[in-house]
Amino acid sequence: MELSHLQTFLLLAKNGSFSQTAALLHLTQPAVSQQIKTLEEELGQVLFVRRSRSTPLTRLTPAGELFLPYARQIDLFLAEGRDKLKNHEPKKPLSLSFGAGSTTITYCLPELLRAYKRRVPTGELVIKTASSQEVAGLVLKGDVDFGFVNTPAHTGNLKCFPLFQEQILLVTPGEWEPPTSPLHLQDLANEVLIFPSPLSGFRDFLNDSFRRRRLSPRILLELDDLEGIKELVRIGLGVSLLPESTVRSGLSSGALKTCPLAEEFFCPTYLLSLPEKFWTRAMKEFAWLLEEKFALSGLFAHESARVRKDARMHEHVHERAPVNPCAHEHARTPCARTSEDVRVREGIREHTPTHVHAGAEETPFFGLTRDW
Repeated sequence: MELSHLQTFLLLAKNGSFSQTAALLHLTQPAVSQQIKTLEEELGQVLFVRRSRSTPLTRLTPAGELFLPYARQIDLFLAEGRDKLKNHEPKKPLSLSFGAGSTTITYCLPELLRAYKRRVPTGELVIKTASSQEVAGLVLKGDVDFGFVNTPAHTGNLKCFPLFQEQILLVTPGEWEPPTSPLHLQDLANEVLIFPSPLSGFRDFLNDSFRRRRLSPRILLELDDLEGIKELVRIGLGVSLLPESTVRSGLSSGALKTCPLAEEFFCPTYLLSLPEKFWTRAMKEFAWLLEEKFALSGLFAHESARVRKDARMHEHVHERAPVNPCAHEHARTPCARTSEDVRVREGIREHTPTHVHAGAEETPFFGLTRDW
């Protein structure tokens, strides 16, 4: 049964004129007549008494009168379904995006992201590599959900949360001997230092550390890849300062070693977020994970304030305009309609008209140690 035929039936029943119905539907009169004939053949009943000299308007037969309320209800449910679809958005996979330096991405994020994927197996991850300054810009513009940096960022409305810190080790060739003991950073003045490239967030941290100590390191080699830096150190081209996590796997062979420094040298990692950004479910899942892993409190402060505000507005609207529980009572009827429709159709088939013969949807603080 064509829905367009039902709508033609309803319009003809309302105005009683084939020509007027054809004009309203932008069809020819023979096309309207054919639609009604097809519907009557499918239902096995004559639905209209055609106009004649004694009948100035086309009117419904008793079978047509019986079928009319059901046709109206079908049309009503169709209209409601269309209204629902107007506001429907197909479900998309949860997407979470980060900006971070290559060191953080390679050595610090994998375990955290693995834990996140256990929570959201079908979620999508987008990770952009950038310097600390670039990461701050990505978060500020809303291009990524969160940022990881090694130096604090105080740009615009960004919030900066200390996440964890990691000891920085002096990494040297296995046969290298320190010029003095205990060894200070300034004692490295004559050493060739191999550092990450200036675009690295970790390099930003190293530059700031030397600047605070009023030291100018003698940097003769720069490399983007930390594994490459370790290899250059191993063959004796210089020494480097690297996070502890990056050198664990390279010490067992004896080709590399670490030398203790007199100064405590730790590199922090900060999480950047934008308070006014709309928090998706993926962002909330990740924030809950951070709460568990780092005893975090405060990251949800701005989002919670937004939720409380929305709740107050919602309550205010309901106080002014209470919901009528019977307003959509008819919406529950489709559930029992399937078998009823069959009975209606069979009833129409069995109906014998009188004129026709039978048969026709505070301050935040992270713990500073990882607990993965």
